[in-house]
Amino acid sequence: MTIKESLSSLSAAARRQPLIAPALCLALGIYLGHRFSPHPWLVLAILALTIATAILLSLRKLPSSPAILAGFIAGGIVLMVAQETLIPPEELSNYAPVKDVEIAGNIASPPDDRGGRILFLVKANEIRIDGKTHPVVGTCRATLYYHIKEGEQPPHLSYGDEVSLVGNLRLPQPPSYPGAFDYRLWLLSRGVRSLFTIYSPEGIVSRKEGWGNPILKLAFLFREKGSETLGRLIPGAGGALMRGMVLGDREAIPEEMEEGFRESGVVHILAISGQNLSIIALVLFFILNLLGLTRRNCALIVAPLLIFYALTTGFDPPVMRALVMALVVLGALALFRQVRLLNSLAIAFIVLLLPNPAILFDVGFQLSFAAVAGIAYLYPFFSRIFSRLPKAVAISLVLTTSAQLAVIPILAHHFFRFSIISFISNVIVVPLSSAAMVLGFITLLLSPAGPLALPASQASWVLSQATVEFGVGFGRIPHASLWVEPPSWLAIGLYYLALLALPMLFRQRWRFFAAICLIGSIGAGVWLALPQPQEPVLRVSFLDVSRGDSMLIETPQGKKYLLDGGDDFGGYNQGEMRVAPYLRRLGINHLDGIILSHPNADHDGGLDYILNNFSVGALYDIGYPVDERNFLEMLTALGRSGAGYQRIFPYMKLADTDADLYMTAPIELPPFLPVEGYDDNYINKLSAVLIVEYDGAKFLFTGDREAIPPLPRDWNDWGEAVLKMPHHGSKLENPWEYLAVVDPLLAVITSRRSDSWPSPHTEKALEDGDIPYWVTGDVGVITVEVREGKMTVSW
Repeated sequence: MTIKESLSSLSAAARRQPLIAPALCLALGIYLGHRFSPHPWLVLAILALTIATAILLSLRKLPSSPAILAGFIAGGIVLMVAQETLIPPEELSNYAPVKDVEIAGNIASPPDDRGGRILFLVKANEIRIDGKTHPVVGTCRATLYYHIKEGEQPPHLSYGDEVSLVGNLRLPQPPSYPGAFDYRLWLLSRGVRSLFTIYSPEGIVSRKEGWGNPILKLAFLFREKGSETLGRLIPGAGGALMRGMVLGDREAIPEEMEEGFRESGVVHILAISGQNLSIIALVLFFILNLLGLTRRNCALIVAPLLIFYALTTGFDPPVMRALVMALVVLGALALFRQVRLLNSLAIAFIVLLLPNPAILFDVGFQLSFAAVAGIAYLYPFFSRIFSRLPKAVAISLVLTTSAQLAVIPILAHHFFRFSIISFISNVIVVPLSSAAMVLGFITLLLSPAGPLALPASQASWVLSQATVEFGVGFGRIPHASLWVEPPSWLAIGLYYLALLALPMLFRQRWRFFAAICLIGSIGAGVWLALPQPQEPVLRVSFLDVSRGDSMLIETPQGKKYLLDGGDDFGGYNQGEMRVAPYLRRLGINHLDGIILSHPNADHDGGLDYILNNFSVGALYDIGYPVDERNFLEMLTALGRSGAGYQRIFPYMKLADTDADLYMTAPIELPPFLPVEGYDDNYINKLSAVLIVEYDGAKFLFTGDREAIPPLPRDWNDWGEAVLKMPHHGSKLENPWEYLAVVDPLLAVITSRRSDSWPSPHTEKALEDGDIPYWVTGDVGVITVEVREGKMTVSW
């Protein structure tokens, strides 16, 4: 096949699916706009130039496709830059950060009660600061914390309510390290630029019922009543599954079920998805067709019903993708036009990105489009592979294999996990869950008729229970899923190149090129996967865990120790949300040890999650038990984990041939405190101290101990050590004297900024001593490396 014939073939394929290339170029432009944030005027100039070039080439009857595609790239850059930077002056986020402020507005989403805290969106119209009222626009995500006694009910809030709230307004933080979950961008994709925290129900100054958008009000009411109906007619775990699949209500799904489904690679069925909406569309179309309606009339009736259903389920990115594609297909049926799946997918892609380019970075959006693209592109290839199997089995295998292969890099990049059993579990679980969901939907439709809904509900219960048993059962198989290091962009590109080459192996004209691409991609991938020689380095990472401590120490011999694990407050476990993703992104699944400086909530709060989800050699602790929730949960997790336990004694040394790691703690512990006598300051004085030395570099980790620890026997002074400032940079009695004795080379403060953290006195003492320092809350993860006697600091 000549180059001219290849280009001709590619051109013909592009004419059959004309929107695929523009969609990809638009996505590339959005990524570039977010990654590099060029000046808006420069981007507009480039966009104008590409449009003018395309018009000029068209007038001269020359190929204008490259200029048009360049225009889509420039357009994507413009859209992303505009969404991130063009903020109206009256936007609520412009007033952040501010404390003890009052905002007034309407609740813009169904409140999500997570036990101890309620999350909801507020569309604000006023803000009151220092007695002055200012009109505002914009939506914030509010969190209301509450504590209730037995027999009491949590605060009642509803969509549309007019509320006046008192609390703290702040901006979402950027990722604390490269590749971390970007909460700010996730909120932006949902139209939210600020966060509002209400620390008690007393922060609700006033509330009165409001209507909001009547269509949304009706949709949310349908979801609430429908969830109650499904919970009543389909009890137990199967009912919880049906509420998640049919209505997107995951509140009743047990954590054990979710973890089991995650292990078996079928967690995607727990929530409403594009596949579910497509099935619902087919059910509605089939029912209307049975009633004698024409295909055109069926399409015209199903379309608005699907829109309402999508609103009911929360309008998540996978649902929106399926909705747009379904509307394209229904529109084609109404107009008697042919539908091409990849072209329809490209239309949905462009339609969703144009008003909201930030949605490109949503993992649900990426998984949904990748799975459907995989099915559309790979289905013919795997149909031939599995052609000898029974038809039903072959179809299930083809759909599962095509979708799973397409999403593997995305799952590895975002979740660092790959279920090796997913190809088998999906073949069994997905058909079962789909049938159960159809019957659950029919149960919902027939529920007003009373007994007529009983057969459908019973059948749905049987199938949903079987789905749960298989989903959780597959997850119990040893090594059902593997933790993997996130792939590089080069590895992802090579993987998809190999995937693109697969179907071409059956095409005579493309077979040679496909084989070259496939062999080259696999060879390069194997080379990338081979372990590369590493030079000895001591690496210390100070993690951003709000006002708490968590440090990772990686020794030259490859040993890995975690010092403290952050807090667990209001259901936000720092171990789960920050520490574990950081470890997974580094490919760390085993810790040689966890060192707990002292039993305090902002040090041990996240360690239960780490012990439950990582292989740990041993836990090192000062041996002072306290009757405090986070500490007791950590001990429970320790008992389940099988890790060893070692009490810290003075200048205890951890084994490593290159780096010296010493831990020291009080020789004698004071009497244990009773429950009612628990005192943070009392415990802080018992804090263990960790000392690390390698190749002439010293590190001093002080925990919350504010007194200067005694020197090791063979040290003359602390001079030029990297100092973790005591107690998150709190006010020391005399920080100038402390720093004069320790004389640090540089310092790190592990804290988020607030009124008193870190202390202005501490920062001034550091500045007076001309000591460089960083605050984790300002810059995120701070990494200090010692290599060949040289120290480097990065963040």
